[in-house]
Amino acid sequence: MSDSTPTIRSTQCALLVTEPGRCATCAKYRVTLNAMLSRHLSEPSTSSASPTNPSSSTNLRYLSTPQKTARFRRLRLKMKQTNSQLERLREKLDKVVDERSTEVDEDLNQYLVSSVEDLSPQVFKRSYSS
Repeated sequence: MSDSTPTIRSTQCALLVTEPGRCATCAKYRVTLNAMLSRHLSEPSTSSASPTNPSSSTNLRYLSTPQKTARFRRLRLKMKQTNSQLERLREKLDKVVDERSTEVDEDLNQYLVSSVEDLSPQVFKRSYSS
């Protein structure tokens, strides 16, 4: 048996584990799988039902000071991650709009806006109004 290096494989891997190299699926998801493993290994061993979990519904008055500190730190980290993800999505959206958008004159713009408003007034006002 040859020496093989451990690797993360996708559940849809087309290769046997003992074969060298990576299949297309493993190559595609390698970074994501490594990130998931890293997060899993770095998570504290506490369960998700922990009162220090940011999504916990435990009232703060029932938590000790260290538990509150841990909860707020986790909440701050989760907020930072969410804001980073939001910023990346906004950048992607801006890039797609820049690449695929078409300029229209003011009359056509007004016609399109009024058409969308007529078809779905609540959705339009909630999603696109400034």
